[in-house]
Amino acid sequence: MQTFKIYLKANRTKVIILLLLTLLISYLNFVIYDKLDSFFKEITDGTLFSDFSIVAILIFLYFLLLGINILSNLIEVKLLRKGISNLLNFFMRKVFYSEDVYTLNQNSNLLLSKATMSCNSISKYYTSIIKIIASVIILIAYGRIIAQIDSTVLILCILLTPLIILCTIGIKQRITHYQTRFFDYSKNRTSRVLDAFDNIKNIKAKNEYDLFKRKILNEQLSLEKNTSIYTLFYSYFDSIVNFIISLAPLLVIYTYIFFLKSNALISAEILILFIFIPMFLYSFSNLYNIFKDYFECKPYLLTYKEIYDLDTELTGNQIIEEFELLQTENLTVQLDNMRELKIPDMIVKKREKVLIVGKSGIGKSSFFNILLGFIKSYEGTISVNGVNLKEYDIKSIRNVFGISFQNNDLFSLSLEDNITLGNKVEFESILNLCQLDKLKNNSNPAINKNQLSGGEKSRISLAQNLIRNPDVILIDESFSSLDECNVDLIMREILKKYKESTIICISHNLSLEKYFDRTISFEEGSVSIEKC
Repeated sequence: MQTFKIYLKANRTKVIILLLLTLLISYLNFVIYDKLDSFFKEITDGTLFSDFSIVAILIFLYFLLLGINILSNLIEVKLLRKGISNLLNFFMRKVFYSEDVYTLNQNSNLLLSKATMSCNSISKYYTSIIKIIASVIILIAYGRIIAQIDSTVLILCILLTPLIILCTIGIKQRITHYQTRFFDYSKNRTSRVLDAFDNIKNIKAKNEYDLFKRKILNEQLSLEKNTSIYTLFYSYFDSIVNFIISLAPLLVIYTYIFFLKSNALISAEILILFIFIPMFLYSFSNLYNIFKDYFECKPYLLTYKEIYDLDTELTGNQIIEEFELLQTENLTVQLDNMRELKIPDMIVKKREKVLIVGKSGIGKSSFFNILLGFIKSYEGTISVNGVNLKEYDIKSIRNVFGISFQNNDLFSLSLEDNITLGNKVEFESILNLCQLDKLKNNSNPAINKNQLSGGEKSRISLAQNLIRNPDVILIDESFSSLDECNVDLIMREILKKYKESTIICISHNLSLEKYFDRTISFEEGSVSIEKC
């Protein structure tokens, strides 16, 4: 029910319009039946038909019916697309605002595939429910028209419907099977291609491109074979259904006349039945298809529920507006490998410039992750402005504490968007500060991550942090890929421009000590705090 509410967001009006149009289509069919009855009775009675107004009315009605059907189909498509958009937006919001443990344990390609398939299928599932209601209304309308001629003919038509199911039994399941395999093969092929492109330099260096080429071609061949079989089954299904529907008027009317009531039908009624019996059976076939879609898509509700049930990121409700004091006491964090890291007891005051050093894997980056709420399972106390970190609203904490990550990947966006992340702020001075002027002159608006050096990526990440002008600037090994000259230029500019900010920097480079007020050393088994 929760997913249905998500699907219906900004979709209710379309549902109402679609059902109203369905009722209008049903009404128009009754009007067309009356006009056809009058028309065929006159011409089959041998009367010289001279009133062309009824022909004009029939032509108008059929064109009106065509237009309404096209409009209904358009609304169905919009209903489906809006449903997909609603579900995908909720999916992404859940992922972005959930505890990041879930996304860290997921392959990004598989997560995207899961999102796409589940959102498409669930939207199709709920659209099918609405289409079932509309199709039943149309089916009842055609049934009543046939029943007005003779209810026995309607019974014969209903008895004929199992023939459609009998002749196509198992086919829809096969179609669904190959449709699912299509998604799997397509996903695998895309994953192979992305792997090859991401590691193309390494592949070339090892002269092993044949392995990846062979795997990609195998996936492509499997995809093509699957598509051919899927198309064959789908064509068979359509051909059989159309064949039965085309043959149905002849079978029904022949059975009725020769086995039941030989003289009960007049010529006009036979002509009308030749029009409406196929329409009745086509409506049944359409309903049959929709029911299949309904049951085929239903399992994806479980896939989506996995995301729906994700816990929202834990956060307090107290807002922090500016930084004054950071303090840790008996702070330890346990990693997945059951290794426990001890974070030194420390006090960092406003405007202080602090360097954190220590060997890899000892907890420096984990400390930053605790500060920003990415690690919540820790023991001990970490407080900001004398308030326990867990009591703060996590968004407000991230507004006050800005970070340059150690291995921050870039986006496939322009240099400006990579730095500003869409915010309308002046970034020329940040380009100068981070020595990124040359990249601005690149003719290609989108950054090619593969053409950037490690140092350039680090500087873009640093610029992305600095442009937000946070109270506390956290720098996690952003200088590790830079030469000493660049580090000197950038650090001097940072200290000049952000002298009012608190800066906490993680680095293995002890030569940076000269830029900081003091150094905090993370050491296994002990903690030492050195004054510079």
